[in-house]
Amino acid sequence: MIKVKRYDNLGKELDALQLNDKIFGLKINNDLIHQAVVTQLANARQSSAHSKTRSEVAGSGKKPWRQKGTGRARSGSVRNPIWVGGGINFGPRNVRNYSLNIPKKMKRSALFQALTAKVAENKFIIVDEINFKSPKTKLAVKLIESLPSISGTILVVNDKTNVKVELAFKNLPYVKTILARNLNIIDVLKYNWIIASSLAVKEIESVFLKIKDSNLNKDENNEDSKVKRTKKEISVKKSVKTKKNVKN
Repeated sequence: MIKVKRYDNLGKELDALQLNDKIFGLKINNDLIHQAVVTQLANARQSSAHSKTRSEVAGSGKKPWRQKGTGRARSGSVRNPIWVGGGINFGPRNVRNYSLNIPKKMKRSALFQALTAKVAENKFIIVDEINFKSPKTKLAVKLIESLPSISGTILVVNDKTNVKVELAFKNLPYVKTILARNLNIIDVLKYNWIIASSLAVKEIESVFLKIKDSNLNKDENNEDSKVKRTKKEISVKKSVKTKKNVKN
């Protein structure tokens, strides 16, 4: 088990907290992390850019001038793409879908590996309880300054919604607050430091490992149902055979 130092709100060091190796002790695969990051960024992208073709742009369908005799280059429409104000050839269309898919197990594993990297770099700090009496920014700054040598951007992870905590950190441009169940690989990699409460760590373990356990239970239930069906089919076949023997 991996142990990480734990502090109180005043920066006083408490007993170390043990972390789950299934989340914070994995072998890092940079290719998998890259795939998860690219997928999340692509899924956040929306297809807004849109250009009109010559059939959609406003303008008359009449031929601007006769074909011959004017000395000008021949032209058939003011909506021609070579005209200023004409349609656009091969321009961006808002029907494009940028979304990508990644298996849930791979996505979850990439998040775990990103958290593992933070712990290995000693940039994952645990505070026993992140809570303030009032939503004041100076209390948030005091908490950050009481912790050992933190510099750069910070991701604050809490187990449940706390309005006072969110408002206290809101005025700090280098800090973002997030719930443990909403943790994602982009935020983990984007911010230099992670400050998590003790309950947030337990929430991460229960939320993300519970998904895996539930899937295993589903598979086991499916296998049990298959066995039950086969037993039922066998019993039906036996009853049919006995009826045939009685008739004969």
